[in-house]
Amino acid sequence: MNKLLLLIDTRFYYDREILKGIKAKIDEYQLKLTIAIESIEHADEILSEQWDYVIADFDKGDCHRIIPRLNSNVLIYSSYAIEHPPESVSTLVNDNEQFACLALGQFLQNDIHNVAFYMEPRECNAGWANERKQTFDNHANRLEFKYFENVKEAIASRQFPLGVYCASDRSAKKVGQLLH
Repeated sequence: MNKLLLLIDTRFYYDREILKGIKAKIDEYQLKLTIAIESIEHADEILSEQWDYVIADFDKGDCHRIIPRLNSNVLIYSSYAIEHPPESVSTLVNDNEQFACLALGQFLQNDIHNVAFYMEPRECNAGWANERKQTFDNHANRLEFKYFENVKEAIASRQFPLGVYCASDRSAKKVGQLLH
């Protein structure tokens, strides 16, 4: 029986959804796999075993240090562009530019010309959040939206309708709380 290692953190909703999708495909194809879910913090244990397949969230911890040391078929996924992926791995990356364009297109369709981007303060150092902000800012300016740097001020000064593109679900929840 083949062994599949999932380097994900199931405390996060997104990773739990990834797990559901993987499990559904394994069941659909009736694959004979033993699945192990590990945290990247257990590097010694991970490296001490042989894995046939590895699927890893490359945004987490020390993945960039451990993945190249595995002699396995590896797929890494990321919420933003991977500048230098390890050799001999497959990659799956969110297209944040496309997401920004879709949001702006929806704003245009709904005749919303005032826009802003919001990210929670604890997301400010996350590469994926900054990539989302940069692509949204660039396209909003190129398309000549009225862009507000500060969502709280735009809401306080009632710049409605206001389209807000958020870095994450957590950020969207915060904007909802601000509006309430």
